[in-house]
Order: sequence, then structure tokens, then C-alpha cells
Amino acid sequence: MVREGQGRVPLTNMHESHPHISDLRLPDLKPQVQSYIAGLKKNLFVIYAKYEVKNRNELAVKVREGKVDTKNSDKVIELLKLINESGRKDEVVIIERIIRDEGRKLEIIFGRKIEIPPLPKEIPPERIQEWREKKLELHYLPPIDMAQESELKNWIRPNFSFITIGTETGLPADAMKLPGCWTLVDTRERPQKESDDQVHGDDEDFLGPVLENLRDRNLIVNFKHPQSRFNISFDELEKPEVITAMAAACGLKPEQISTPRMVEFYFLQSFHYPGWRNWQSASDEHFSDKKMSGRLCLLGGKADFKDHAWVFANGLNDRKTTCWFRIIGRFK
Repeated sequence: MVREGQGRVPLTNMHESHPHISDLRLPDLKPQVQSYIAGLKKNLFVIYAKYEVKNRNELAVKVREGKVDTKNSDKVIELLKLINESGRKDEVVIIERIIRDEGRKLEIIFGRKIEIPPLPKEIPPERIQEWREKKLELHYLPPIDMAQESELKNWIRPNFSFITIGTETGLPADAMKLPGCWTLVDTRERPQKESDDQVHGDDEDFLGPVLENLRDRNLIVNFKHPQSRFNISFDELEKPEVITAMAAACGLKPEQISTPRMVEFYFLQSFHYPGWRNWQSASDEHFSDKKMSGRLCLLGGKADFKDHAWVFANGLNDRKTTCWFRIIGRFK
């Protein structure tokens, strides 16, 4: 019987020691890394074919039965290690690219260098591609008071014609200050409100099933289309069960998510997602800000042909078939 060499990682423990091996996705990696790993896998499969197995687990069984020589089992372990190390190196490149690109973009926006912190450790590299598939992207929102940034190119300021800031009946004095943290942003463009049977066309693999389940459980009032993001009140969006379910869809903790604050939305709309700014749309969005000591919430989102970004107040229990929502995750 062939024994495992001293100091070697047994085939049966390779996944535990290197959990990224089975999760590694070639499309996530750079072309040259894909090519390198493809070559390694080709060599690996030659050994699998020789011993008539489909994977390392089946090969491990034959190792224990003494049917695989040490040279070949050593080779499999070496190849798996190389595949894993190559993927991890490329993941580092992906993270560095996100931080670099965000820093360059913010420097262009503000005309000065903005310090960008590292991505939090709670953001594992393999999750980034999963988020992208759900149309969720990472952005850093620096701790800047946008009320003081009046000269920025492309900055569409919220229009407070109907809102007062800094009074008992208005919003907090820091309502225009960005949070100073990395955020996970739902990048979908708000759909046109065309009928009472509206549902977002690409939500079936994200929040659509979540909302249908919440409606089945009577946590959200029923609607003509159970997966629609329309016709949901602010109070319903703040229910603990609703927050928990939507956080789970993002792989985040409940305390990390909400609808965007007004300033977060307009910053992202102005500089990252101009497609959100549709002045012809009949729909609005929920914001997480409250006014009148928490008795009213805000909604908005449209920017008219004069770049006026209107903000309105709404009752916490009011339900509108023209009001949509998105979620944002924060990493503090």
C-alpha cells in the first residue's frame, strides 16, 4: 500500500487546506492566468485518466488502496497547489484594481487626491464576481459633505424646494455628508412605471424571489406581480424580517443594508450611474432619510431636463405603485 509522504498534504485534505481550489472560476481570472491553469488541469486530468477517476476524491481512495504510485499522487498535490496559488495571486490583482480605479475616479470627481482605505477583510475576493453577476458593484463613498461641493462638474444637487434641512421639521444637518465607507451598490436602472403589473426584467435571480416569499408570508402587502419592487411602503422595507431576507440575498448582515440615503443616491447617480437619471420616467425611489422627527421619509431619483433632482416627502406607511426601491450595503 502506498503511504502519504511525511510533510505532504493528503489528497483528502486538499480542499480543507485550500478551500478556493473547488471555487476557482476561470472566467474570473486574467487570460494569461486562465491559460496557465488550463495547462495545469490538462496535466492533472492525464493522471485522472490513467487511474480511471474523475476527481481528486476518487484518486484519494485509490491512493489509500495502494493503487496509485507515490510519484503520481505527489504530482496531483503539486498541481492542485499551483492552481490554487495562481488563482489567489489573481484575486489580489482584482482587489488592487478595484481600489486603484476607485481612487482615480474620485480624484477626477473632486479634483484632488482622496484617500482610499483597503477593502474590508469581510469582502472575500471570490464574492466580488458573485456580486457582479447580481449587478452589485463596490464603490467607496468618502466622508465628504456634498453641501460644500458646489463647483463639481456633473454633480446634480438634490433640489430641496419642498424640504428643509436643519430644522425640527426638516432633515439632519449632516444629511448631505457621505458615509466614508465602502458600499455595495445595486446598479440596476430604475424601470419606467408603465402599469400596475410592473416587475424589473432582470430581478428573477436576485430580489424577485425574495419579495415573492415575503409577500407569501404577508410581510409585504400583496401586489399584482409578487416579485415587483413597486407598491412597497417605507415601513415594510424596514421590517426586520424584510431586511434580513434582502441582506441574505446579498450575503451581508442585516445591519449592513438599507435603501440609499438621498446623498448617496445622487452622488452615485451623478458620477457612476448616469442611466439612473431618467427625467421622463414616471417612477421614483425610496431613500432611507427621514424628516419631521422621523414621521416622514424621502423619495426621489428623477432629474428633469434642467438637471433639477427633486426630493419629496412621503408617509412611512404610504404605498405607491410608482415608487421603486434599491438597496445598498455598507462596510464600516
